[in-house]
Amino acid sequence: MPFIRVVMQAENPSAKSVLVFLRPLRPSKNFNVHAWQHLELSSGAEATFKTSKDVSVSVEVTGYKNASLIASHPVRSNTHQLLDATSSNGLSPRVSAAPRSESLKYLMTSQHGVTNKTNPGQTLSCCWYVGGCKVVSMPDQDVGMICTFEYEPALYFMVASPVINDENYTVQCFSRSVKYTPPTSASVIDVIVTKNESQWNFDFNVVPDYALNQDEYSFAKP
Repeated sequence: MPFIRVVMQAENPSAKSVLVFLRPLRPSKNFNVHAWQHLELSSGAEATFKTSKDVSVSVEVTGYKNASLIASHPVRSNTHQLLDATSSNGLSPRVSAAPRSESLKYLMTSQHGVTNKTNPGQTLSCCWYVGGCKVVSMPDQDVGMICTFEYEPALYFMVASPVINDENYTVQCFSRSVKYTPPTSASVIDVIVTKNESQWNFDFNVVPDYALNQDEYSFAKP
């Protein structure tokens, strides 16, 4: 999977952040979308991250008298693998593998999924991660419901004011973003961020292999 190097070339970023999103397929209006990468860059600064196919999931429930939020530990999820969220003795849910027959019955080969099998029943929020970073939270998953996840192989870039404590966005944020699909054959992709008057621009350049020996790309060396 390619590395992404984001370089801020705007002379005055004005305390703005570069946000990178992954877009869930078939999103619902009540999804809470999270900035997958949140980069606070001064002029001339750069940040690097690596794209990933590693997906994990946790489930969240509200605690006693809705006074707290309780989250399970994230569990790795493979495509075409259904997981179960179960609970016992009134404790918070945990996530574990479901029988293989249920994966074959309920999921498409490209999907990840969690079934709410809590007892006593609890309404869940499923939180999906890629490469260990949160992508989307899917609330209001009642008992018996299957929460599925898959995402586009594209990155969505935007510039915004700094977020506060993992601020959530709606699916409408994608209409204000710049979409880029990284070629899987690339090792490093440079993303140059500039500003022309009040317009932010993103330029995407695949770094040729012969240039990877330069010191600035040392992060990509095995």
